[in-house]
Amino acid sequence: MNSLIIGCGYLGRALAARLLAAGYPVHGTARQPAGVERLRALGVSPLTLQVGDPHSYGPLRATLHGHGPWHLYYCVPPGTGPNPPGDVARLAAVLAEHGPRRAVLASSMAVYGDRGVDAVDADIPAAPADGRARCLKDIEDAWLSLGGSARIVRLAGLYGPGRIVGMTTLLQAQSVAGDPEDLLNLIHVEDAAALLQAVAEEDGAATIELGADGLPLRRRDYYQHLAARLGVPCQFERADDTAAIAGRPGGARACRIDPTCARTRWQPRYRDVRLALDQLLTSRQ
Repeated sequence: MNSLIIGCGYLGRALAARLLAAGYPVHGTARQPAGVERLRALGVSPLTLQVGDPHSYGPLRATLHGHGPWHLYYCVPPGTGPNPPGDVARLAAVLAEHGPRRAVLASSMAVYGDRGVDAVDADIPAAPADGRARCLKDIEDAWLSLGGSARIVRLAGLYGPGRIVGMTTLLQAQSVAGDPEDLLNLIHVEDAAALLQAVAEEDGAATIELGADGLPLRRRDYYQHLAARLGVPCQFERADDTAAIAGRPGGARACRIDPTCARTRWQPRYRDVRLALDQLLTSRQ
């Protein structure tokens, strides 16, 4: 199956590596010449694309017209233009012209907002509580204009090689922001890439799926473990040092991944972030 990854950043490159290893032809987009060359070095057929600039869509149209059928993946972080939902809606209209077999958008669990529940899963409706979350939900809605081929994967916080959540804060001896009793929901980038592929390939996947490791940690436990492995102290901000850190919506929520695992036959390889951190930090030495 031909694959096109729009936005080959941290997650997009991990997905590209996975698809290439499986023997799929992979096309990927980058915004700058340096990114194009980086993709070419990975074995990806690169395209230059600015999602917010329809004048840059020519190579994309030519590629989609010349190959097929397609699995499309959208891994562009929001906030890269003045009107991300409008940009995605315009791009989705172009993609729909070419009848993709599946079109998967990587979104965020931030869209759940404050649901007043202890856990969320892919079947719980979104309830965005701030501007960023509303923008994410609008992007999702724009993507769904692709019709029956559209799928959305709401991901927990990404980590993996080259990206360890909170490490810079600890190494710079800064206080950790946020309520220490909040839950952190995370997912290794390789598991996130595997889930995107599974959602594209499994006909039983729902329109909305949720990706996390399924074993959330209290912020305190995560940062104390990471600090111990780094050999540095760990200090949290006092409640009066930051605005209502304990009252942020949904801070104590866990991600429940059982419905997604059942429908997609996906299972996270990195279930315990502490063990994954130990492997990542050992590989840095």
